[in-house]
Amino acid sequence: MAAGVSMVHNQVERLHSANEGPARSSFTPSTGGLPADLRARLRRLLPAIYALLALGVLGALFVDARSSASSPVVVAVASSQPQDPEKGAQNYHGGGLLPSWFWPFGADTRPAAAEAAPLEKLVSFGRYGMGPGLFTDARGITVLQDRYLLVADTGNRRLQLLYMDMAQVLGGGEGRSEDDDARGEKDMLKYRTEYTGAGFVPWDVATIRDSYFVVTDTGAHRVLLLKLDHFGELNMAHAFTPSATELKTCGAFQAPRGVAVHEGTGLVVVAYGNAIAVLRLSVVDGKHPRLGFVGCLGTKEPSTLLGGFQRPMGVAILEDARQVFVVDSGNYRIQVLKMSKMGALTAVTSLGSYAKTAEDRGTALAFRLPPHGIAIHPSHATLVISEPESRCLHLIRWHNHPSQVRSRAILGAEGTIRTANSRLRGPYGLFLSAMLVVQCTGDQLTFSRWTRDGARGWLS
Repeated sequence: MAAGVSMVHNQVERLHSANEGPARSSFTPSTGGLPADLRARLRRLLPAIYALLALGVLGALFVDARSSASSPVVVAVASSQPQDPEKGAQNYHGGGLLPSWFWPFGADTRPAAAEAAPLEKLVSFGRYGMGPGLFTDARGITVLQDRYLLVADTGNRRLQLLYMDMAQVLGGGEGRSEDDDARGEKDMLKYRTEYTGAGFVPWDVATIRDSYFVVTDTGAHRVLLLKLDHFGELNMAHAFTPSATELKTCGAFQAPRGVAVHEGTGLVVVAYGNAIAVLRLSVVDGKHPRLGFVGCLGTKEPSTLLGGFQRPMGVAILEDARQVFVVDSGNYRIQVLKMSKMGALTAVTSLGSYAKTAEDRGTALAFRLPPHGIAIHPSHATLVISEPESRCLHLIRWHNHPSQVRSRAILGAEGTIRTANSRLRGPYGLFLSAMLVVQCTGDQLTFSRWTRDGARGWLS
């Protein structure tokens, strides 16, 4: 009995001593057996911790609001800070209130808003194969009279001539039947004819004058002049290969690739080997068009100097300024040349470099893999450059001079900010008109157009 009373007395004393201690808040975290002074310091830090968490929540809400807003300013943001194709949309904080090292809820991995892309895909045409309307490693493309499309179907060693229904293309293929076959009698593109020959391997095409095409034949090492007759058939008007005596120090005319035409002077610029050749279209007896040699720029061996080349690819010409843009693929750059009325070329500057790291793309024009095709908007100083192995496009716009780059962007092959799960091949060859951007993406033709914000930001 006495032992039981003693036990109850001890329990009461223990509870009494516990109640005499300081009262604890229900929000105070357990501190275990920490010393009293340390517990007091932690309690004094709690308001600051709560304030930082609240600030993190406000920052997250701010990024949500800004990323969901639709505004033309987003185009400029995408231009000055392009997305890296290899990183995709990872670690995108949107420049919110908080620095990137403080993000209590983890990194925001959402991609940039799709509506901010300057281009929107309309429709794709074709697939892999050897039949009419099918393509294998298509490299070059051009449009004639806004209705004929000539494609250098390089893998099939032929040129394909297609009739284009511009209304359906701009409408995104409306009115197409799902049962339409590759020939596309009801399609937006109708197969018309093709051109082929022994040893013929077309690489690039360009229109010249009203009904002529210039084609680089990399298999037979020559440049062809083809005419589209009134019946919609392609006929060869002239084949030309510069002689070794004419080319002198520029090297033999081996494997011509990119080609572009200056309509005002009839000059034709062709990329081959490690050099650039300039040809001129002339008409003999008033009815026989001919190509003749004018000059060249480059060397036999690859060169990293300005005015030297290492496997040049695409060529584009700014008509009014007579500026020639050459994709110097092996040197990971775009060379800008000045062309006189007589066809003499002078190297002016170069754009771009090799991107050693992903961060290099965020500071200047840089290529992680060799660039390939190039096209220029006919009325504005806007360049589009293809980087096929990265499956992306580079957009560049400048003020007064190409070295004064105003804005740039890295886009996916369909005109949107590219993410890591893109599966398209190419793009290789490009064609730009006032309305359309056409891309050869290996086994397909992809048609895009400028969005409203894209036209305002890049073509105004």
